[in-house]
Amino acid sequence: NNNNNNNNNFIFGTNSTSSLSLLLSLGNEDQNRFTTSYDGQRLLIELNKGLSSINATDQFQAILYFPRLIVLHPYPLIVNSAFLKLAEFYRSSNKSNLLRYLILRVVEQSSKHLKKLLNIDEILTYFNTCLQSNDPIARALTLRVLGTMDSIAYENITIHHSILKCFNSQNELEIEAAIFAMERICKRSTIFAQTLVEKLPLLIQKIETKLVTKLKLLRVVSHMRFNKQMIAQARQLCFLVLDSYPATSFVITALDALTQLESAATWQIRSFAHENQNLIQPKTLLSILFERLENDSRLAVRLKALKSIKFLAKTSPTLPDFSINQLFSILHKTPSAVFKLEILKILRYLSISQPLKFMKYYESDLKQLELLLFHSKIKLVEYTANILCNIICSNYSDQNQNQIILNFAINITNKICEILQIHLIEIDRNCSGFTITKNNFLMSTLKKIIFKFPEQCAPNCINKLMQILSSSLIEKQNQSKFAIAHCLSMLAARFKHLILQNEQLIDKLIDQNQSNVLTAVSLILIVCAC
Repeated sequence: NNNNNNNNNFIFGTNSTSSLSLLLSLGNEDQNRFTTSYDGQRLLIELNKGLSSINATDQFQAILYFPRLIVLHPYPLIVNSAFLKLAEFYRSSNKSNLLRYLILRVVEQSSKHLKKLLNIDEILTYFNTCLQSNDPIARALTLRVLGTMDSIAYENITIHHSILKCFNSQNELEIEAAIFAMERICKRSTIFAQTLVEKLPLLIQKIETKLVTKLKLLRVVSHMRFNKQMIAQARQLCFLVLDSYPATSFVITALDALTQLESAATWQIRSFAHENQNLIQPKTLLSILFERLENDSRLAVRLKALKSIKFLAKTSPTLPDFSINQLFSILHKTPSAVFKLEILKILRYLSISQPLKFMKYYESDLKQLELLLFHSKIKLVEYTANILCNIICSNYSDQNQNQIILNFAINITNKICEILQIHLIEIDRNCSGFTITKNNFLMSTLKKIIFKFPEQCAPNCINKLMQILSSSLIEKQNQSKFAIAHCLSMLAARFKHLILQNEQLIDKLIDQNQSNVLTAVSLILIVCAC
């Protein structure tokens, strides 16, 4: 304790340069000793001395230590005092932009503590004063500081006007910083978003505005979703851009903004749909996305349309029937495995939220979908199996549908067993592109369907799995055979009578003397014995 007191007395001494240097040289364990509010005040005094020093090195060191001070002492009084000192230091006209940049980094690192500030207006005024500077670099740094402080600055009307004024600058860095501040504050402020949504069409349509700037402004549109009228105006702007700017980057950004608006404001869209015909409905947006997907020759645009449809499938409660029909149509036509995978991801979400709709396509599309179970790409096989499993395992009230689903389930389980058999043969011939694991979608699909229809599917499937498991002695099949054995062990508790009927196959498996398979077989027998 005496040693600690002596160290404290030296650190908080009168020599600011030496004491600050010693403070910064201490390790984390030594710095963690200063954890009380009183120690925080003393550290703040030392850092203030560093800021007041004529030595630039001391100023740099003091600024860089502020995040550490706030972490050690996250008390509102300390945080408020620290930001007050930094803001006052920042607005001094003789400070270099390097020092201002360091303070920006401090604000970024300590942004989660901003809500603890007490003198919010005073701190914001100190920073906002720098926007009157003649130095465009200083103004750009200040705009980024204010954008980073959006959680406390979004209601300040003065800052709103300052940001819009700075956007008219001739300096590219300042314009970019103004757009950054716009986007951050627009996410939170209804007033600022409403002001922007009225100004953005003019700014984007102006010939003087550079294309890069227009593109950055368009990204701000996706945050304008606070009320029904604002959503309508933001959508009109996006469609204006789609008609006026056919470049790939503009089309992708506009589609992304439309998708974000659609997803985030679904309840507002539906309540407002009957009042304003200019408001685009989900069905219309999907039509536009499908049109781009089918008719646009640009790969990037088509992929963006697919991802937008997937985003809507995840976030919207339901999608129109025509969307499933068109997805199946594109899935069967496209030769690209990448597109097939993205479409299968969408169908997977829809098979979870709207499984009943898929039965309309049983005779045509679902039977073609089964063919993907034999695709060479494991991801396509897994997603296909998962989609079919979701459809089969849903509850159907119609008796006719239940019979169709039962036949469908038996067919799919037989196909999965066939795939596993083919897979082991391909491993034997060194031509298999993947290995089946115990967490594979194929195995989980098989288990779910068997548990859904135990009497109809379990006997045949378990017999086939046992035969597949004992069919070969090839060492390189170990991992895939372990996955099959693991699946059987999961079924053993409920269907041990079916497994124990295959005593000869179990003896054959034990005679194979393969470690992974023996482990799984032991687990099967233990479960059956319980």
